[in-house]
Amino acid sequence: MLVRRAGLEDEVVPFFVLVPDPNINGFGAPKFGGSSDEAQTLFQNALQTELALTSVHYTERLASGLGGVAVLERTVSSGVDGSTPVSLQTSSSIELLTIGDTTWQRTPGDDWFERTYIPVYPPSEWGSTYDGATDFQLGRLVMVNDKPARVVTFYVPESDSQIAAWYSWWIDEETGHLVNEAMVSRLHYMRWRFFDFNQPVNIQAPGSEATPPASPQASPVATSGVATPVAD
Repeated sequence: MLVRRAGLEDEVVPFFVLVPDPNINGFGAPKFGGSSDEAQTLFQNALQTELALTSVHYTERLASGLGGVAVLERTVSSGVDGSTPVSLQTSSSIELLTIGDTTWQRTPGDDWFERTYIPVYPPSEWGSTYDGATDFQLGRLVMVNDKPARVVTFYVPESDSQIAAWYSWWIDEETGHLVNEAMVSRLHYMRWRFFDFNQPVNIQAPGSEATPPASPQASPVATSGVATPVAD
């Protein structure tokens, strides 16, 4: 993978998310010898913990494997605790803010303007992504944010609503939270990192002192490989 960062020399880093990669070897190439009950239990417990979140902050990296990586940062608060639902998404080119039933947009550094409403997508609605998950495998114990996390991998078959995908989850051993997630699908490689579970979110509408300022974004990344890195 070619990593290109502003002000720094290019760096080539080899890595693999899934071997054999289905986008190179065909979607029938990855094979698994049965499914682990222990891994499935860890997955189910972590999924229920995620669905119960009232708020979370996370980063997302998306690549097609053909070059270029999109980097996004999101904060979401569901409003189930009596607060107003909030969603803030930032990237190097756009910021989107939804509070209640109103959405604003801007290019970082410019003024906010009201746009077509984009509903908040809270963690309680994320579960359908994993419907039909199977082929659970128990991976190694690794350190994430200086805490031990267990890797669990699984496969979600193709359905009427989504194409087949392979996932890796890093589950915090102490809290049960999903802290890292990686996914491989058809010309689709994604990596998420999750932080600030169930923390208060104080984001106000544009024009108030608590309106989110234009935050500096990660430098654009270009890659000639097949995905973004997934191992810590």
